Amino acid sequence: MNVNELSDLLDYQIWADNQLCAILQEVSPSEYQKDFGFPLRSLKTRCVHLVSALELWFDRINGKPSKYAEKVAFFEKLTLNELCDKWQEANASFKELLLQKNVRDKVTYTNSKGNTYSNHIYDIFRHVVLHTTYHRAQIMLLLRTIGKKIHDLDYIFYIRENGG
Repeated sequence: MNVNELSDLLDYQIWADNQLCAILQEVSPSEYQKDFGFPLRSLKTRCVHLVSALELWFDRINGKPSKYAEKVAFFEKLTLNELCDKWQEANASFKELLLQKNVRDKVTYTNSKGNTYSNHIYDIFRHVVLHTTYHRAQIMLLLRTIGKKIHDLDYIFYIRENGG
């Protein structure tokens, strides 16, 4: 996968995440925090996880130590609007990072369990897009569960909307 293909996938992710944040603006605070039980927990938990993971991978690619629990604790304190702003910032930072790094380079990092791994940057970018898509689908399921009408955020809808 080359930089242009990764860039296209990140553009899709940015589009879908922005669409999702717009939909989330329609939920009440109680709906946003409603506990649906394990493993999905709440809309807030899923959203906080996504933004925390984005920032965590950004730090890892940049060789910075990062603690997931600290990121979660920070983002849990934010309002939904503030979290969506941070989400947009994290996606923009990831897009900029793609243009700055050689995606064929490997980065070595330690995960939250203390295990050390080394992966190509292009694999990390793919992981981030797939991970975000997976959890965005969970969020959409929760939104449907509380009766919100949402439109599809699949890749093909992004392509159709953006002239592909």
